[in-house]
Amino acid sequence: MGRGLKAFLGIAFSLVLLGLLIWWQPMDEYLAVWQQATLWPIAVVFLLTIPMVMLRARQTQSLARLQGMQVGFGPLVGLQLATTFYGLFVPGVVAVGVLRWYRLAKLGGDPKATMALVVFSRLLEIEMALLLGLIFWMLDPLAPGSPGLPITFFLIWAVTALTRFAAFHPWTANRLEGLIVAYWPAQRLGGIRSRLIGLLGVTARYGTLTGRAWATLLTNVLASNALGLLSASLAAMAVGMEVSLITLGWARAILALALLLPITWAGIGLREATLAGALVAAGQPAAASVALGLLLSLRVVLEAAAGGLVELHAWLSPSPQQRSNP
Repeated sequence: MGRGLKAFLGIAFSLVLLGLLIWWQPMDEYLAVWQQATLWPIAVVFLLTIPMVMLRARQTQSLARLQGMQVGFGPLVGLQLATTFYGLFVPGVVAVGVLRWYRLAKLGGDPKATMALVVFSRLLEIEMALLLGLIFWMLDPLAPGSPGLPITFFLIWAVTALTRFAAFHPWTANRLEGLIVAYWPAQRLGGIRSRLIGLLGVTARYGTLTGRAWATLLTNVLASNALGLLSASLAAMAVGMEVSLITLGWARAILALALLLPITWAGIGLREATLAGALVAAGQPAAASVALGLLLSLRVVLEAAAGGLVELHAWLSPSPQQRSNP
C-alpha cells in the first residue's frame, strides 16, 4: 500500500470519527463550548510546545551521548519538529520510528547506535506513560470501577518493561552474540551477521547505565509528561471543564495507547474520541471533552507546521559544500 493511499485512508478515517463525534452530541452543545472558551489558556497550550520539543531533544541528546554520538542540541530540536511534520504523511509508530532513525543516523553517523537509541527511547516513553497512568488511576476516586483498564495498563507496562530490560541487557547481548558466533558461519550472509553482532554491541550499552544517567533520563521523561499534563489541564480549563490533574493523568495514558494505532491522520479524530470516552466515563461533559481533544490535535498540527518550515528552510538553504563550490 503506497504512502499516498495510507495518508488518504488516515484522513478519511479521521473525518469519519469526527463526523461520528459531531453526530453523538447536539451541535448546540459544541457551539456553546466554543463560544464560552477562554483564549489565554489556549495561547499557553500552544506556547508550551516549545519547552516540550526542547525536552524531547534533550532526552535524545542524553541517549546519544551514552552511545558516544556527539549531536548538537539545535539540530535535534529541528529533528523533533521535522519528525512531527513527516508524521502527518507516514502514520504509525513504526513508520515514524524508521524516519526518526534515518534522520538521526544522518546527524550522528552510526546507524546501529541510532537504532538502539530510537527503540530504547520509545520503549521507555511508553513504559513511563503507562506506569504514570496506572498510578493516577489508583489515586483517582472518580475513575470507573471496572478493573479491566488498570489490569491492561499493568500487563502492557510489564511486557514493555521486560522487553526493554531483555533487549538492552548485556547478558542478553552476550548470549545472542555467542549463539551467532557458534551457529552462524561467517561465510554465510557475512554482512548481515557482522551488522547484527555490531547492533548487539550498542544495545548492551543501555543495560549498564549509571544511576546518574538514569536520573537524567527519568527527569527528562517525567518533565515531558508533566508539561503534557499541564498542557491538557490548560486546554480543559479553556473549554470550561473542571477536571483534576489526576483524571487527566490516566486519560492521557489511555490516549498514549490509542495513538499507537496508525489509523488516523495525525491522531485527529482518534484523539478526540479516546479522550471523550475516557473523560465521559469519569463524569465530564461530552462536548467539552471532544473540544479538549480538538485543541490538543491543533497543537500537534501547529508543531508539525513548524517542522514543515524547518524542512523548507533546510531545503532552500545551500549546504556547506554548495556554498564552497557554487
